[in-house]
Amino acid sequence: LAIEPNSRVSISSTGTLHIDNLQLNDSGIYTCTAHSESGETSGSAYLNVGGIDLHRSPDPSTFPGPPGIPKIINTTQSSVTLTWDPPTQPLHSPLIGYNLEYFSSDLQTGWVMAAHRVNTNTIMITDLKPATSYIFVVRAENSHGLSVPSEMSEIIHTLNANTRTVTLQQINEARARLASNVIQLTELAATASTAIKVTWQIVGAEEYVEGIYIRFRDISGGGNKYNIATVINSGTTSYTVANLRKYTKYHFFLVPFFKTVEGQPSNSK
Repeated sequence: LAIEPNSRVSISSTGTLHIDNLQLNDSGIYTCTAHSESGETSGSAYLNVGGIDLHRSPDPSTFPGPPGIPKIINTTQSSVTLTWDPPTQPLHSPLIGYNLEYFSSDLQTGWVMAAHRVNTNTIMITDLKPATSYIFVVRAENSHGLSVPSEMSEIIHTLNANTRTVTLQQINEARARLASNVIQLTELAATASTAIKVTWQIVGAEEYVEGIYIRFRDISGGGNKYNIATVINSGTTSYTVANLRKYTKYHFFLVPFFKTVEGQPSNSK
């Protein structure tokens, strides 16, 4: 059941649930679900109100503020090096460290803890999959608790297993070439009641189209959240998006990418 705010229960804009004057019937499992263009994830916790020795939760105002957005320094086939700015809000106690998490729309792992209590604001995350897209967030931690997450990083791609390290000159060239219209969405065709085949044509700078993001959303219900499917450019010109809702209208467009560079979106249908 959805939680309805009342005189005892409130939910902050950052997603914190606050319950005053706990009662026995507040016991139960509480689940929080977060949605983004890259997908969704959820976490659950059990609250047991049974004893007389109740302790107040820490005051969120004493938690650290969120760190700056993680920024990419370098990528390889299996690692990403990131840096971020410390929290700008005053600290109520010294930082214990930073916690990094990542999410990949190419994997079925949900959010993964990549590093715990890192004591610097630069780190190399290893043991990643080649040719895979990732997004990262970072939280600061002090003795009172964890900050809310930073803003999500841009989508970061590890290199193909047979790809050499890319130079800054190549990145700049890709950014310039992909700034023009290099891909056209040519056809959408329903192949089943829950699947649509997306067909496209690359019309320029193909050497810099490492892959394509297929972005789509349900427009029947007026939602604004885009889902995303990632297709590595291996010469194919179509992809079937499955697990869609029956009898539903969808809006599609494509975005070419090269490493960390996203190009100009295609036409939409």
